[in-house]
Amino acid sequence: MQDLNLDELEELLDRVHSWFPTSRPTPDPPEAIYTQSVWSSRQASTVVDVTDFLRPPAAINSSNPSHPTSSSQHRSQVLRQIAEGDPTLPCRTIILDITLPPSPPPRPFSASYTHPSLSFLTSLKLPLWPDTRVVGVGGEEGVTQVFSHPSLKDTIHALYLAITPTPTPSNFTPDTIEAETTCVSKGACVRVYSRCLYCLEGRPGVRMLASFTPSVSGKPPTNTTTTTTTWPNPFHEGRMNLHGHRVRVVAKSLFPFMEFTADNTNTNNTESGTTVTPRDSLDVRMLNTVAHVLNFTYEMRMAVDDQWGTQVDGEWTGMVGTLAEERADMSMMLFWSYDRKKVIDFTRIYTSEPFIMVTHKPRPQPQHLALVRPFVVDLWVAVLVSTLVAGVVLWSLQKGWAAISNAHADALDLTSALMYTWGAMMQNTITRLPTNTTGQMLVGWWWVFCILITTTYRSSLIAHLTVPTTSPPIDYLHQLLDLPGATWGIEPGYGLGWDWFKLNTNPSVQEMFKVIKVLSTEEHMNEVLKGRHAFFTWKYYIKTIIASRYTDTRGNTPIHVGREEFIPGSTGWGVRKGLPFLDPIDRIHDSLDEAGLIDYWLEKLFETTMRKTRVLQGDDGDGGGGEYLESGMVDGSGRGMVLVLNLNHLQGAFYLLFLGYIAAALTLVCERLAHGRPSSPSSSSSSPHKSAQF
Repeated sequence: MQDLNLDELEELLDRVHSWFPTSRPTPDPPEAIYTQSVWSSRQASTVVDVTDFLRPPAAINSSNPSHPTSSSQHRSQVLRQIAEGDPTLPCRTIILDITLPPSPPPRPFSASYTHPSLSFLTSLKLPLWPDTRVVGVGGEEGVTQVFSHPSLKDTIHALYLAITPTPTPSNFTPDTIEAETTCVSKGACVRVYSRCLYCLEGRPGVRMLASFTPSVSGKPPTNTTTTTTTWPNPFHEGRMNLHGHRVRVVAKSLFPFMEFTADNTNTNNTESGTTVTPRDSLDVRMLNTVAHVLNFTYEMRMAVDDQWGTQVDGEWTGMVGTLAEERADMSMMLFWSYDRKKVIDFTRIYTSEPFIMVTHKPRPQPQHLALVRPFVVDLWVAVLVSTLVAGVVLWSLQKGWAAISNAHADALDLTSALMYTWGAMMQNTITRLPTNTTGQMLVGWWWVFCILITTTYRSSLIAHLTVPTTSPPIDYLHQLLDLPGATWGIEPGYGLGWDWFKLNTNPSVQEMFKVIKVLSTEEHMNEVLKGRHAFFTWKYYIKTIIASRYTDTRGNTPIHVGREEFIPGSTGWGVRKGLPFLDPIDRIHDSLDEAGLIDYWLEKLFETTMRKTRVLQGDDGDGGGGEYLESGMVDGSGRGMVLVLNLNHLQGAFYLLFLGYIAAALTLVCERLAHGRPSSPSSSSSSPHKSAQF
C-alpha cells in the first residue's frame, strides 16, 4: 500500500464530510501538525514528518547538514509548546497518516504494531485534552491497535478511515483478490470506524459508521453502500451517556458537604482506601443527580491516609495524590488551590467554605468591679485630680480673700477645703457656704460639675448592674495573639488549612505553626469550652456541629465564630487530569446552582441534622438540650425582661463597705498609737479651753 498524498487525504475527508455535514467549523490554526477545521474550510496546517519531532534536534541537524533547519526548529518549538499545554487544543482536530509503507507480500503486521504518529500523540500529552478530535487514516488491520493505544484512552472523538488496498500484480493473493472483489462489487473501499468510550456497557468499543469509495473528489458517491445509516455524527456534542460506566470516587467526610460510613472490610490493596457507604449530604445528592443524568455508577472509597492532600517531599498525599496518580477518577468536595491545580483538575466552584476560627464566647466580667466599671481609668483619674484641684483652688481663693478683708477667722484651711469639694462630689449635704462672692461662685460651678458627673455615673452603673459587661470577642488573629496563655489547633486532615499555616510568610503565623495542636474535633471543642483556645476549621462544617451539639432550643451557645476568614475556601470536585466527562459535570453543577438547589439542600441538611441530634440527646423542647451551656454565659435572650438585682450584682458595694470598716479600724489603731501616751497634769490643766473645743 502506498502512502497517501495531501490531495488524496483531503479527498477522503471531504467524502467523510458528505456523510456528516453537521460538523462545526473552528477558527484558523497556527502552524503545527494539526488542523482546526477538518471538513469544510480547506485550511490545512503544515504537514510534517513526526519523526523529526520525536528525534533530538542534534539528530535532525546532522541528518540534513546541507539544508537550513530554521523551519524544522520553528516547527519543533511550536509542537513542544503545544505539548507543554495549549488551551486551544480541545478545539482542534489531529489528522494522522498512519498508512504503512509498501513492502513485498505478505506485508508485516503484528499485535505489537506501532507507528511514529502514535508516539507523537503520547509526546503531545493527548490524554490531557479529551475533547481533541483525532482522525486516523491507515489499513484495516490497524483499527484495533490504534483505538486501544494509551494516548487515546480519554479521547472522546476518534475516527479511523480504513483503506482497502488496490490489488496489483505484485500483491495478488487469493485473500486480497477476494477482498478487492467484494470491495469493488459494493463500491466501497474505505470504511469509517468510530471509537466510543463507554458504549459497551461502560467500556470502550469500536463501531463502523459507513463505507465508500473515493472515486470523485468532493462529491458524494452515487454507488455508495453504507453499512449503517443510523449512526449519529460522531463529533456531535450531545448529552454524554456513560452506559453504566463505573466511576471511581474518593472522598473525605466533612458534613454538610460529605458524609459516609466506612465499610467494615479489610482490604489488602494498599493502593486504594477502604470502601464507604455514602450518607445523606450535599455532595452525595449532587453526585446522585450527576450519575442519573450521565448514566453511570460509582464506587466510593476513602484515601489511603484519609487526608485531603498536601505536598511531602514533592509527593502529594491524600485525595490529591490519589487523583494525581489516577487511582481514582474524581473526588468529592475539595478546596481549590494553585498548587493542586498543577496536578489535578477541578469542577467549577459550586459553594464556598471559608477557613475561620472558633473560640469561647466572652464571659461576664467580675461583679465586684461593677462599681468602678462605669468609668474608664482615665476618667477616674480626671475626676480625682479635678476634685483635688478644686479643693486647692477653693483654699487659695479663701486665703486671698482673707488677706484682703482681714477676715482670717473665716478662712478655710487646706484640709477643710479638700473635704469640702470631696463632700460635694459624694453628694454630701453642705450646711455652710462661703460668705464671700468669690467662694460662692466657685462652689456653685463645682456643684454643677458634680451633678453632671454623678448623674452620668449612676445611669451607667445601673446599666452595668443589670446587663453585665463582657470582654471583646475574639474575631481577628491579632486578638488571639494578644490573649495571654492562648492556644490554637487544627484537625489532622492535612489539607488546605494545614498548608495555610505551613506555607504562610507572616512571621506571626509561622510562630503559631511551631506550637499548633493537631487534635480531633471533639478534643478541640472541649478545649474551646475551657477557654483561651482557638479551633481553626471550616465555617459551615463547624456551624453544623455547633447548632446540633452545642446549642439549646432557645439558640444559646457558648461558642463564638470569628469574623475573619483566612481562606475563601472555594470548593469543587477534584478530577484526574483528562477526565472525559468533566464538561458535562460542570454543566450539571451550573444547572443545580442556577436552580437554587444547592442552597436549598444545605438549608434542609442543617435542619435535619439539628432535629436528629436533639432527638438522640433526648431534648424534649423545654430547653434541656444545652448540656454544654454555662450559667454565666451572656446572650441576648433576656432582653425586654425584668431583671431583679441580687447579692451577686451588688457585691462590689458590700466589698467597699467592708473596706471602709477596715480603713476606719486601722485609723482608730493609728490614733490610739499616736495619742495613747498619758499627758502631764500641767499640760492638761493649762489648756482646758482647747480640750473643751475638741
